[in-house]
Amino acid sequence: MTGAGMKKGENGVSSSGDSYFDSTPAQERFPGVPYGPADTNDFRCNHDIARSDYQNNAINVRNCRLVSLIDLNQGSEYVRSKIREYLNTLIDMGVAGFRMDASKHMWPGDLKSILDGVKNLRNDIFGDNQRPFVVHEVIDRGGEAVKLEEYIEIGRYTDFNYGSTIAKAAWREKDFSDLKWWGPGYGYGNLASNDVLAFIDNHDNQRDPHPYVPTYKNGDQYAMCVGFMLAWNYGYPRVISSYYFISSDQGPPNYGPSSNFTTKSPRFAVDKSCLYSSGFVCEHRWQAIRGMARFRQECSSAAINNVTSDRNRLAFARAGKGYFAVNNDYSTWTM
Repeated sequence: MTGAGMKKGENGVSSSGDSYFDSTPAQERFPGVPYGPADTNDFRCNHDIARSDYQNNAINVRNCRLVSLIDLNQGSEYVRSKIREYLNTLIDMGVAGFRMDASKHMWPGDLKSILDGVKNLRNDIFGDNQRPFVVHEVIDRGGEAVKLEEYIEIGRYTDFNYGSTIAKAAWREKDFSDLKWWGPGYGYGNLASNDVLAFIDNHDNQRDPHPYVPTYKNGDQYAMCVGFMLAWNYGYPRVISSYYFISSDQGPPNYGPSSNFTTKSPRFAVDKSCLYSSGFVCEHRWQAIRGMARFRQECSSAAINNVTSDRNRLAFARAGKGYFAVNNDYSTWTM
């Protein structure tokens, strides 16, 4: 999907890592690629996806426009080849993998063709015959026409059911002890561990007017959720590192229009966290999360055993490597 006037800094837009092939407004032409009107899905559908399509029409979800963005025809070998060129350029720079934004709005077969044709990772960095790590953004929390299972043959999927389940335990809407069963088959959308990208919040649900997951704004509850994610051996965990914001459309700390909205660098405190005055949250540098990342690294191959639970409490060992306990009750816990 592509749009007009979406260059970094133009029209007040800042980039958080997406790629923008900027177009000529209202002409569906992208001279930098080049793409033209014949490279889009307009011959299939030239209007926005209807709200009801998400439950009833997978074809429209994949062929029609998402929030008016021009939809590329990835069934075209020419379009596929230009996307591969871009991905291969990133691999040449040393990139190890890709998050495929809005994969839900693309045909799995088209994505497979594109990804199968991408070169191996650089062997001077990653060794011989290593393939890119691929994650597909597929929002499927149940009742959708497009199913997350359709994407597991071409990478991991973003499990939006993961964070919402852990959040309910942190908010005492469910008992933390129930998470001793956490894994494949627990509720909707939780498939095999090697299919799952686990996360608590991301840049989208962080900005939900009524977030269904905790964020940095929830302090200890957020650290509790991320800590459990890193301790429990289910899925490949992703920790967000973000910046403070008031408006959902607010970009990262920057030097303003006179400097083309160039992003500022964070500044650090003695304890290695980011200074609040720098505008960056740097959740990955919080002491609790930083420590649990080390725990994950040390215990990743160790099985979970010696599980102990009580009301709103859960503790377990990682087979001689580590021990984790969380007490979300109002009183102390003697074990």
